[in-house]
Amino acid sequence: MLGQTVTFTATVTASGVNPTGSVLFFDGATLIGSAALSSGKALFSTSSLAVGTHSITAEYDGDAKTQAATSGQFTQYVTYGIKLLSVLSAKAGSTLPVKVRLSNAAGTNLSSATITLTVSGISPAWTPQPSGNFSYPMLDGGNGYQYNLQIPKNATAGNYKLLFTASGGDPITHSVTVTIPKK
Repeated sequence: MLGQTVTFTATVTASGVNPTGSVLFFDGATLIGSAALSSGKALFSTSSLAVGTHSITAEYDGDAKTQAATSGQFTQYVTYGIKLLSVLSAKAGSTLPVKVRLSNAAGTNLSSATITLTVSGISPAWTPQPSGNFSYPMLDGGNGYQYNLQIPKNATAGNYKLLFTASGGDPITHSVTVTIPKK
């Protein structure tokens, strides 16, 4: 999640020697930090990765007894947090206002008109599938997003996941659980 600390670990091994020096950590071609080796491991922590998909590699320059090496690529996903602002329970045939906010790991509200939340469906599926965008700001003027979910009259009782994506590079599909109670 955005702002959450993530730690990357690089392990350098060599037969019969203890590698020394440091390891450089890259996001694509951009250097994001370095860490000294300790017992063959280098740990680098950061909380500054932006929302999106990051291709992380580690490079060791070698020392007098150990060859230089580059790691394989590791993919790190950084997403927005979703804070639910409304109770998501409604009967079949009704309209349910789904209210959410985007946040970072500290809980700071990041909702803004520049980020669009787009509904991609509901699971398990019902007909018609919900689609469209959340409204920003919320219809009551609150600083967040609102989607008015039309629940079909023939929807059966149970839990459903409303699926949606956020613009701005967020690499995952988010969901909130909607409950249709038994009659």
